[in-house]
Parts: sequence; C-alpha cells; structure tokens
Amino acid sequence: MNLSHNGTNITHPEDFVDLEAYSQNNYSKEIDDVKTVITYLHDESLPFKNEIDLDKIILLGHSRGGGIAILTAAEDDRVKGLLTWASVSECKTPWGKWSETRISKWRETGIEYIENKRTKQLLPLHFQLYEDYQKNEKRFNIEGAIKRLNIPILMAHGLNDEAVFFDEFLKFQKWKPQATFIQVESNHTFGRVHPNHQNEIPEPCRYVIQKSIQFLNQCF
Repeated sequence: MNLSHNGTNITHPEDFVDLEAYSQNNYSKEIDDVKTVITYLHDESLPFKNEIDLDKIILLGHSRGGGIAILTAAEDDRVKGLLTWASVSECKTPWGKWSETRISKWRETGIEYIENKRTKQLLPLHFQLYEDYQKNEKRFNIEGAIKRLNIPILMAHGLNDEAVFFDEFLKFQKWKPQATFIQVESNHTFGRVHPNHQNEIPEPCRYVIQKSIQFLNQCF
C-alpha cells in the first residue's frame, strides 16, 4: 500500500522527501485512504468501470500495511478477501517497544525520530500518532478485527522475520484458525531488497506469490 502520508511524492515515489507529511501520518489516515480508493472504484463515471469486478475487491498488505488491510476489511464490507504478508498484530508501530521515558519525552517535545535502516535518514513522528491510537484503541484492535471477519483470508510470514517476529504470526493462527496460513524460511521481505537490482524474484517471495495466486483462484 502506498498511502498519502508515507513521505514520498509524485516526482520521488520511492524516496522520503516529504518529511512533514510523514510526521503527520497515522492509522486513521491510512484506513481512510484505503476506503477512498475503494469508493473511487465504485464510481459509475469511471472510464474503466466495466473492467472492475466489485464483488472481487481484495486487499493485500505487507507489514504495517497488513494491519491496515485487516482493520479496513473489518470496517468495510465492500472488501471481499484479504491477504497479508508479514503482518503486524497491533497498531503500535514503531513506538510499541519504546520505554516510558522515551514516550514521555515524545509527549513533552511533540516530536520523536526513527532511523530508516536503508537510507539512514532520521524520520520525524509527531505525537499525534500516539494520540490517534489512544483515541481509537478499540477501533485499532487487530485481534478483534480479524475475529469479526467472515471473508477468505490468507496470511504469510517468514520464519526468520527480523522486523515483525514470527510470534505475531502465531497469534493470528490462534485468533483466526480458519484462515489459510503460509510460513516460509525467509526474512521480513521474503528475500526482496530495495532498491531492487535482481533480475529474478527471490525464491521465498516467488513461493508466497504462487500460493497467494492459488488461494485467489480457489476462492474467487
């Protein structure tokens, strides 16, 4: 998912150049963004409306995007299927593991920074991200959301995920045992890297793609 406040822009779709937008991002905005796209697809004036099967709107999200896909699907019955790759199990990215001291400082200063491991940029986060969670804690409960879903669900996760640990995948197996689960010997990105200079899709990623396609063909 490439959402409105992810820090990129039209001329730099893969670089964090709009740090003010990034700093103002939150889960409410991301859910609203996805719903906006779904609403757009239902617009009768679309020139390609005949190419869209509105009974087959399926969300696929990776990592934090997996959590957003789950929450959106639980709120919007226009979503008919759900796939997640290495999904988070709670809406506390990235502050969930921060100390109380760091959160208190964040509250006092109004801003905190996280390092992008790839670019080494320090990315700003305004305290509104934490406040958004506090105001919407029940809405952002991923466990409750996935338990309410009654649509086809596939979830994939790497055994060696260094970002979203495999324990979070095990939670989903407990919460939604009727879903389809795929585990693969791989990391958080299933062997993919960015920027990508590979001519071939890494085998773990290829496997997850194939299983996802098979799942969609079986269910839809």
